[in-house]
Amino acid sequence: MTFFLRGRETWRSPWDDYAELRNTGPVVEHEHDGRRVFVLPRFEEVFVAVRDAGTFSSAHGLTLNDDEMALFADDARPIVMMDPPDHTRMR
Repeated sequence: MTFFLRGRETWRSPWDDYAELRNTGPVVEHEHDGRRVFVLPRFEEVFVAVRDAGTFSSAHGLTLNDDEMALFADDARPIVMMDPPDHTRMR
């Protein structure tokens, strides 16, 4: 399957794409601007991944655009971009 991270005419109604992602497998590999991205489209895999910050970290941000990440200083990061123990302290 070809997964489009952003854009495309189905952006406003991505449900068919989401269903195809779930049917493709527990992990879908995608290349975006020379970077390998792994999409976890199923609840079960996401449930495991969010509890394993050592392997699956959000600390480097929620975007693939480094310029967008520069907007967040260490003290201005939202909680979704923190791993334990920082995330735990903030909660």
